[in-house]
Amino acid sequence: MTNISYNTVKNKGKEGRSSKTLAGYLMTKYGIGRSRSEMLCNELGFLPSMAFNKLSSENMAIVEMYTEVESMARETMIKNINKKVKLGTTQGIRRRLGRPVRGQRTHTNAKTRKKNRSREFAVKEHKPLKR
Repeated sequence: MTNISYNTVKNKGKEGRSSKTLAGYLMTKYGIGRSRSEMLCNELGFLPSMAFNKLSSENMAIVEMYTEVESMARETMIKNINKKVKLGTTQGIRRRLGRPVRGQRTHTNAKTRKKNRSREFAVKEHKPLKR
């Protein structure tokens, strides 16, 4: 085992609080919510309310090994989105156009999605005028 100091936990470039509970720390990982974090704590034999900084380095390494779900969940989500776009499904087409994907109305809502997408296309170079 490597000798790693776990007094502060770095997650997504931000330092986490070392006094955070174990269940709270697990919920900061992508793809792990409250029920899954409590389930992981029970599987590993820890109390969810246990302070994260009170774990030994061996136990922290075990917790980190079980939380590799984060990268796999992101990859799976991106693959699913790309597959829908490639197949040309309704959701894929709407994603490509920058419209709301899950059936929201666009006549009076979705102004932010429309505005952000229109700005993307607005930055085009204009041809010089011929005189």
